Amino acid sequence: MNLPRRPHALALAALTLFAAPVALASGGGEEPQDELVSRFAPDHGRDQMLHGHVGIVLPTWDRASQYLAWRAIVTGGKVPPGLKPAARAASDVPAGWSDASKAPPAAIGGVAVPTINANSSFDRPNCSPDAQSFAAIQLAAIQARPDRTKARIDAWIAAQTRVFKLCERDPLEVLAAPDPLVEPLPATEPLYWRQLRDYQAAAAAFYAAHYAQSQQAFARIGHTPAHPMQGWGAYLALRSHLRAVQLPTTPPPKAGAAGRAPVRPEQLADLAALRKEGAAIIADPALAPVHEAAAATLRRAAFLLAPGHRYAELTAMLSDLDADPSREDALDDWQLIGNSGAESVADEHMLEALLGAHPWFDWVSSLPTGADALPATPARAASSACATDCQHANEAFADRKGQAGQRRAWLAEALMFASPPSPALESAAQAVPPQAPEYATVRYYLAGHLAASGRSDAARSMSQGLLAQLKSGKPLSTSAINLVTQQRFGMATSVADASAYLLMFPVASTNPDTGERADPAAAVLAPTDDGIRWLDRSLSVADMLTLATSLKTPSTWRSRIAVAAWMRADLLGDAPAALAAASLVEQWVPALKPAALRYRSTPAGPERQHGLLVSALRQGLSPDLRRYGRDADAAYPAAKPDETVADMWCRIGDDELDADPAATPGPRKSPLQPPEVTADPARRDAERARLLKTRSATGFVGQHVIAWAGSHPADKDLPWLLYVAVQSSRGGCMDPDHTAISKKAWQILHQRFPRSPWTEQTPYFY
Repeated sequence: MNLPRRPHALALAALTLFAAPVALASGGGEEPQDELVSRFAPDHGRDQMLHGHVGIVLPTWDRASQYLAWRAIVTGGKVPPGLKPAARAASDVPAGWSDASKAPPAAIGGVAVPTINANSSFDRPNCSPDAQSFAAIQLAAIQARPDRTKARIDAWIAAQTRVFKLCERDPLEVLAAPDPLVEPLPATEPLYWRQLRDYQAAAAAFYAAHYAQSQQAFARIGHTPAHPMQGWGAYLALRSHLRAVQLPTTPPPKAGAAGRAPVRPEQLADLAALRKEGAAIIADPALAPVHEAAAATLRRAAFLLAPGHRYAELTAMLSDLDADPSREDALDDWQLIGNSGAESVADEHMLEALLGAHPWFDWVSSLPTGADALPATPARAASSACATDCQHANEAFADRKGQAGQRRAWLAEALMFASPPSPALESAAQAVPPQAPEYATVRYYLAGHLAASGRSDAARSMSQGLLAQLKSGKPLSTSAINLVTQQRFGMATSVADASAYLLMFPVASTNPDTGERADPAAAVLAPTDDGIRWLDRSLSVADMLTLATSLKTPSTWRSRIAVAAWMRADLLGDAPAALAAASLVEQWVPALKPAALRYRSTPAGPERQHGLLVSALRQGLSPDLRRYGRDADAAYPAAKPDETVADMWCRIGDDELDADPAATPGPRKSPLQPPEVTADPARRDAERARLLKTRSATGFVGQHVIAWAGSHPADKDLPWLLYVAVQSSRGGCMDPDHTAISKKAWQILHQRFPRSPWTEQTPYFY
């Protein structure tokens, strides 16, 4: 039988069900923050999810995506009968007058369209954004009439301007002090123009919060045959009715609200009346232009008047596996209500009923978060503790022996928890067939468990097999491929082995509603943040050279690694390694070929290092792989001489510390970094200790230039180098003695080169 859910756990589920992804996005979670994995929604659309293409389910996905994943797993990818393309989300449906894309310009025939200066809240919008568009359409229509006159058009514009002035007022404030309404036209004016004025008067009454008056006026318009605005009458009467029952009630709860808000009987009665009124509109073919807007108004009414009741309604609608979940925007609205933090969502009794009645809601609410999530590699040992949701998932899996779809879904979820799976769970995971929607999810998490329990060979084999299958599958999920690539990277047995899983292609931006993909900004291979951290902190120069030569495919990062190895080896005085790295740079980076050739042809000594430092200043070379602002594509363009500063590194190999070089190094462990794969740990550690003691680039270059001025006083670049040394000390990463270095460089520049243009540009030291 299922594990009882404790009341406090239910309340916690209500508060975290929608907040978990936000907390992770702000840096509170353990997942790496990178641009290579779509962590908050799948990188394929809803239609593909409904067809069984799930990819790898993440607990950090938005809840609508998690629902679709559950649905695909339970149904085995069965497509709902009569599935239609995804409709627009409720938040995209115009709340009022017309489609803004059809709007004419703001000025027609030289006449300016009245503008709206709306100052209304989301909870009580007083003017639709499309009202101005509708006004422009009406202006175009009356200007084309044969009975138009300048006086009639001016009168229409003046009345419309008064209507729009009311948009600047909050409805609750207008209730206390309503503005004057629009006057009717005299009976001597033609009927058409009087009817347009009646419509403007009804709109003014609505914006002035005279809802009974506007409802009656709009209803009359809707029941007047041949009225030019008849089609809008019934719909706007519905909106007036909603506003009349909405405003006297407590405004909808703000995000993060807690506590209970039971639905009052009169709210449900009001909602029922509105639905009856709206159903009549939607059933009338003559009112087809406002059907969509009327349906959106009814959905908004349900949220405003009884959010908890609507939440339960939508949850029940989504349980129908034979129906399209996008009908009536059920899935979007369910997520919108949950994201609003409505108090009723935290009602334990309602949650308990929903969890018991709807397996998908139970599944989504039980997904692991934070410390409960599975470690991806052996870098962090798996927890043996199985908390409430973990136990619930395991028991739900065991209890669903006669429900194959439900059992598959709970199997996938149980594997997401950090606690080791039971033998029965592991056996069931191994038996999932490749064509099953949950296959990639199950294999990904199972491989993580195998790695965490010390079965590294089996984990690597499973991860590699899954990676090959994902790369050959359709539709291609770059995010899932990169997830498994990261996982396999964390299981690397050597630097050369890690090189095959270090670089990945970026994820294309995807519209979660339609599945439409945008092209990535640039198809550039890149490592994750954890990969960059591993490159920067966990390798010796020899390891970096091994890695660079193991990366057979040319890439921006292969070039950066070679450049960083070159500079680190030079700073460490490792001439053989520096020459080997310079040789790679010469082959791979055309812009740096002359500098690499000069370096290799210069005898060992100060001149060789000086040449490299000057090249680094001019072209932005860095030994720090996390600082590559000037070489976005590893082309290394030369900076303008007067804009050059010594900013190539702050603290080599540890840029997450404060700028103070005296700060104590703080190692950062990552679950996605490989284990110890360096060829020589002692050498790596000794190199890193020396590099961490190196001055910042500002201090290193400044000190070097001062010494160079003493040993090479005739160097033609010396005035410029002294200028760079002073300018670099204006800000950024500094050493404790940066002022003394800046002052000394300034003195040498002004004493030796008083007429140099670089001296003129250096009036101060810092």
